[in-house]
Amino acid sequence: MTGDATFGEPEYFTEWYGKYEAHSHRRKRVFTVRRTGYQSVELAVLGRLGKVLLLDGRVQSAECDQRIYHESLVWPAAARVVRPTRALVLGAGEGVVMAELLRLHSLRRIVAVDIDAEIIEISKKSLRDWNRGSFEDPRVDLRIEDGRAYVEKYSGEPFDLAYLDLPEPLAGGPARSLYTVEFYRAVRRCLKPGGIAVIQANAVRINFYDWHFRILKSLECAFPHVLPYVAYIPSFSMAWGFAMASSRPIRPLRRASLDRLLRQTGHDLVHYSFATDGAMCAAPPWYEKLHRKGKWKPFRDAAPPAERVRNLARRPTPP
Repeated sequence: MTGDATFGEPEYFTEWYGKYEAHSHRRKRVFTVRRTGYQSVELAVLGRLGKVLLLDGRVQSAECDQRIYHESLVWPAAARVVRPTRALVLGAGEGVVMAELLRLHSLRRIVAVDIDAEIIEISKKSLRDWNRGSFEDPRVDLRIEDGRAYVEKYSGEPFDLAYLDLPEPLAGGPARSLYTVEFYRAVRRCLKPGGIAVIQANAVRINFYDWHFRILKSLECAFPHVLPYVAYIPSFSMAWGFAMASSRPIRPLRRASLDRLLRQTGHDLVHYSFATDGAMCAAPPWYEKLHRKGKWKPFRDAAPPAERVRNLARRPTPP
């Protein structure tokens, strides 16, 4: 989910974070390189990141910190919904979101949707140490179809939780229509009153934040209550935005609720805690000012996200 990629010397993977900044990682081993019907996929061991899943030349998840990312995505909302029984996951990908949710004793059903069957098969085979076999759990109903089509036609029992763990909306990519006001409204219709949708909401750094705030604005056009939060993801080399959205006020985390949840996980979380929840939701003044006073345009079907998300410019030619 990071910058533009070039492969220069074949033993190195390099991501460009704009015109003047790049991070390189040595390829120690390559497991898989292929082009699916929707995206390019590489699974490799990169430097100190460990095993890394790359989609369209961007770091999607890394062994060194995938639990930080996925715990930040899953648990803030799960800890605020009392005894959730049904969850929707759009972007089943690595299967780790489901693995985290399956720790919840109250959860009876997870509908996991992904458009790309090939990435699911790669994850089943090569990322089992991350997803703990979540795809085979009887509580998981895996659907290979377009996420937007699924929510727009959905008329079944509503969900307590919905997780939108989607790749960046590149032009021609499978996720471009999954960041608009109209799509978020369709997601809201799938939720119970008081249910929470969770969105990965792109990069948050003091000199690059436009897409994050435009995603928040799009959510605010679809949901009356939106609570953004931020976690630092080392493999992305920056803070990453998330957001919870609901038709009802999102209540503050209660320590008793979290303690009950932690007992269900066997106290096995490596990142998420009562303290980190508060830290992730505590925004600095510059962020609050930009969020509340910035004139951000929401993404709509008529004007969806443009081609690049993280990049200030297309990849330059290295000197």
